[in-house]
Amino acid sequence: MGNNIKRTESRDPDWEIPNIGQVLANRPVKDNIPFSFQDLQDHISALLQEVHDNRQHPTQDIIDKIYKLLVKEFLENSKGSRKLNNKVGRRNHTTTKRKKKRYLYARTQEFYKKDPGTLARYIREGIPWPDDREAIFPLEVVKQFSTDLWGTEPEVTIPFNRPSTNDDEVSEEVILRPITAKEIKNRITRIKNGSAPGPDGIRKSLIVNKVAQELLRLFYNLILVSRTHPTKWNENRTILLPKQGRDPENIGNYRPITIGSILGWVYWGIIDTRLKSLTAFSNRQKGFVAESGCHNNVHILNELLRTAKTDKGIVVVQLDITKAFDTIPHQALIPALERMGIPASVRNYIANSYRELTTKIEYKGLTTDVILNRGVKQGDPLSPHIFNAIMNPLLESLEQQGGYSIKGAHTMTALAFADDFILVADDHHTAQELLALTDRYFKQLGMTISAQK
Repeated sequence: MGNNIKRTESRDPDWEIPNIGQVLANRPVKDNIPFSFQDLQDHISALLQEVHDNRQHPTQDIIDKIYKLLVKEFLENSKGSRKLNNKVGRRNHTTTKRKKKRYLYARTQEFYKKDPGTLARYIREGIPWPDDREAIFPLEVVKQFSTDLWGTEPEVTIPFNRPSTNDDEVSEEVILRPITAKEIKNRITRIKNGSAPGPDGIRKSLIVNKVAQELLRLFYNLILVSRTHPTKWNENRTILLPKQGRDPENIGNYRPITIGSILGWVYWGIIDTRLKSLTAFSNRQKGFVAESGCHNNVHILNELLRTAKTDKGIVVVQLDITKAFDTIPHQALIPALERMGIPASVRNYIANSYRELTTKIEYKGLTTDVILNRGVKQGDPLSPHIFNAIMNPLLESLEQQGGYSIKGAHTMTALAFADDFILVADDHHTAQELLALTDRYFKQLGMTISAQK
């Protein structure tokens, strides 16, 4: 494999060169490794060594070529994955009956989390669920639906101030430290068995062995130091699933599920874990946090209602953001991450992963391509962090306004669980002010509050 392709010039901080040396020093002994895997390991190591010695980084073209070889090796060696892993037994062929029971259980659990009241009514009235009726839409309708949702790049006014100094910035060196084999293994174990592959065809079963994970360790560190991810990670595939309890004749009642590369999922998951350990969001946001967020919000709301019954009353406003994750503007990503104290190199790197995104809509055996000009990447580990970062200024602004005063000592204004908001206030006037502030915030981002709530 030749190394005669032009590379970009250096822009390494002083701490990065020792990090590369650490990555190269941690290579395991080459025993029982297929020749093609060993050859690719050596090639990636040579590229890392060149960054270490000459401070020259691989170009996008080189990263893409290495990634193509990586995927090819994983796919071609899939038949020998049992030998590499030594732990993979026969696949468990679940019966059709068991599959159906598991499907019904999963859909019922999902229905309960989304709308327990309607589920209870279905049980009382003997209405069957899940409702699996589906309409057949022309591909042009599916294309228009997807384009209207993601293809529009809205005019945005950033509704929050950016920090005047970088005194609170988290450490770039900590976020971009070498990726370890342990981190990769931990992320892979979190992938559900049988998870659908992305456009590159890579499944979990192909990367559970140590040989594959060593290749990933070298490759991930190569793209980490080059701040350049594979172009193929910009490609996704999307399927449409009907929302439970909604009219299946309306295409707006279908939930798009977008699937990207599992290899990208592992990589960005490691970055996300590091960011979570260094940043914190408003205590009012209970979505995507390491606690029983929904339960805690319900408990807080119940206590507020209990207090209000014996005190002065309360005004509660429940809000739902229309297709919140699908309509997050990409223009707000860098300002929001900057406000959270993410250093420039990291926020720009994350923002670059949102450029030139596409997805292939798969519908009834047909496909159509759509450009993703807005929305966070569904299923990507970084998406919840990005979403919360963009919601955080709103929650902080609401708290400054004041809402429901608790015995004159504390004030509660909002409860949030991802895209579901509850505003609480002492009176209707205060509630209207909170609602107006919230509505204005989302309008500036090109987003809307659902009229159904």
